[in-house]
Amino acid sequence: MKKLTLLLSLIFVFACFSGCSSSNAVTITFVQEGNYQPVIRVVEKGKKLSVLDFPELVQDDENFIYYWEYFENKNLTEDFVVNSKKYTKGLVFELGGEGYHLSKYVGSYAYVIVPDYYNGLPVVGINASAFDEDSLTEYKNGVWVDKYSEKYNLTGNRTRFVEWPSTIQKVGASTFYENRLLQEFVVPDGIEELPWGVFFRCHSLKKVTLPQGLKKMGGSVLTETQITSLVIPDGTVELDALAISYNPLLEYVVMPKSINKMGAHAICYYTSGHVKTKIYYKGTHDDWMFIEIDRTPFSGTTDVMSSEEYVYFYSEIEPTESGNYWHYVDGEPKIWA
Repeated sequence: MKKLTLLLSLIFVFACFSGCSSSNAVTITFVQEGNYQPVIRVVEKGKKLSVLDFPELVQDDENFIYYWEYFENKNLTEDFVVNSKKYTKGLVFELGGEGYHLSKYVGSYAYVIVPDYYNGLPVVGINASAFDEDSLTEYKNGVWVDKYSEKYNLTGNRTRFVEWPSTIQKVGASTFYENRLLQEFVVPDGIEELPWGVFFRCHSLKKVTLPQGLKKMGGSVLTETQITSLVIPDGTVELDALAISYNPLLEYVVMPKSINKMGAHAICYYTSGHVKTKIYYKGTHDDWMFIEIDRTPFSGTTDVMSSEEYVYFYSEIEPTESGNYWHYVDGEPKIWA
């Protein structure tokens, strides 16, 4: 089958070049991941490929679906290569707005790759509760029923590693609500808001990279995780109540000078049994005084914002006056002794 495909491709190329000069043709080479022969298509400059010109991909992986990477298929003027990409089986999409939104993951494979394009349109959003466990059920006619049981064979909490594409623009609440296996996550740049409970009670989560361009963190975005440090990107302006809360191993948070509003106990820990989280603030003490902070007390909880005991202010050079100051050493925050 592979030899026949290659032979047909060569015949196609020969036929095209017999009818048009090489200077007036564009060659597109399709390459599928794995041990497969490339497939070549040739079109006249300024034209585009037809649907029939796209080679059929071999779908031989039980966990992934292969697709051709997106390219602007019009006014083709130069040779190029199109590579295959893949996404994990079990992703449920719905169309809305400018593209597709991931509605739910109902597969069984632990490594989840979300595609950047689906059916020719970008994947632009992740719906609420897409990777949680509770949303697999719904209350219907007085009982809890499995929303997907008729279509999919679900097998408990599955998701350990997830990759989102850079096309994602918006994230729904409770995305990974009580997902107990997720260990590490990089939020793609460009997402401006993380709503309530995105990583709520992700008890295995040890590392999160927040996106450049983030403006706001909602309540309980990072609650009861295993993260040990967190860097909030420059440009972030608001943290809702309990945004970063009850993370027992969280040693420090690097906070940008751009923050201007924080809800009650935006960064907090239980008074007993948790490490004392430090705040490495990128501004000065005067800058800090202009932040709007809700100081409503919560029983049994230590609010890092309630006093300046655990807040350190940035100083590039060693300060001469007393106080809490920090700086960078080899890219890591360090307290001036």
